[in-house]
Amino acid sequence: MINRFFIKFKINFFFKKQSVKEVVSNYYKSNNFLYYSYGRACLFHVLKKELCKERNEVITSPLTLPAIIETIKLAGAKIKYVDIDINTGLPNFTELKSKINSKTNSILITHLYSDKKKLKQISSLKNKFKKINIIEDLAINFGIKNSKNKFTSLNADYSFFSFNFMKNFHTILGGALYIKNKKKLKDLRLKQLNFIDFDIITIIKTLLKCSIIKIFSNKFFFYAFLFYLIKNIEIKNIKFFKKFIYPGFYAGKLNKKIFYFKINNLGKIFFPRNKNEISEDLNKRKKKSLLYFKNLHENNNLILFKPDNIESINLEYLIIVKNDFKKLYKFLLDRNIYLRQHWYKNNSEKMKNSNFLSQNSLLLPTHQNINETNVIYISKVINKFYETL
Repeated sequence: MINRFFIKFKINFFFKKQSVKEVVSNYYKSNNFLYYSYGRACLFHVLKKELCKERNEVITSPLTLPAIIETIKLAGAKIKYVDIDINTGLPNFTELKSKINSKTNSILITHLYSDKKKLKQISSLKNKFKKINIIEDLAINFGIKNSKNKFTSLNADYSFFSFNFMKNFHTILGGALYIKNKKKLKDLRLKQLNFIDFDIITIIKTLLKCSIIKIFSNKFFFYAFLFYLIKNIEIKNIKFFKKFIYPGFYAGKLNKKIFYFKINNLGKIFFPRNKNEISEDLNKRKKKSLLYFKNLHENNNLILFKPDNIESINLEYLIIVKNDFKKLYKFLLDRNIYLRQHWYKNNSEKMKNSNFLSQNSLLLPTHQNINETNVIYISKVINKFYETL
């Protein structure tokens, strides 16, 4: 059986010698980081600093978590949506330019399978619109590196990561924000002086969720019971239970209080001890993604992206299914392969490409419980499905 659920619970007993902050700064060779309670808290505080009455609009794609959309609104911004360009994984560039006006404050780029060349084109907008901030959501891409001063080919003013327990590297709860401008870094650091510790109820709820997902990723429980339950939920589309499988898609309203917690210390023992541990994980993921590409790229029923051409840590390898998605998904489940359908949800039905992506994406697993034999098997099953049509 192939299980998409996996939580890394490797405990670093000697971690006390180094903090999360030291590991991140050493890996990226920069001290321009601040740390927050969640990835979305990073975005909230950036917008609270940058928004003003005259410029209060944020341009972004609707393909993200509902919590990100609510965070933008809670910060006081008005949202202008731009549909995704399926070929690049980024907002359609022509449409993006047309939405910029005197009220535009920021452009938020959510990284999915971001095309490197198109990111450079978006960066060029800063030459003309110098007052506009470019923010990149790297929530699922901690570890990505482009150069000393940039994480991706996007010349962003702010970049943020999530250390939620579902990410490749986590502190159970937490997030990190990179600020390019030293003065803005200092201003935001001063704002953190009044932050408070996480309340015990939030910690307990999160640990409970984390424990449930960890059970889901346990081989014995998954094989003996959970797979058949999940298969039934997915095939019958039972929304009540899907809330537990895709909690980020069904999150309730946010309380501003969560944005003013300090990053918790509870989960630091699960974070990598050094940059080598981070690099090793990412190299293994890329090898698996390249193997998926090698085995699937000739299938004309799929849209694939060569890992070398996109900005991604390959948390999972995304493929887009042109035809018969639901039939393919059931075909995979019938052969004991359980995959995630998408990281994010479309938050605007008017955006056709974003809607298509949210409903026709498959995320092929690259975590440490997946080996090359599994990658080849998953690829063969996908190819076999289209051969039988």
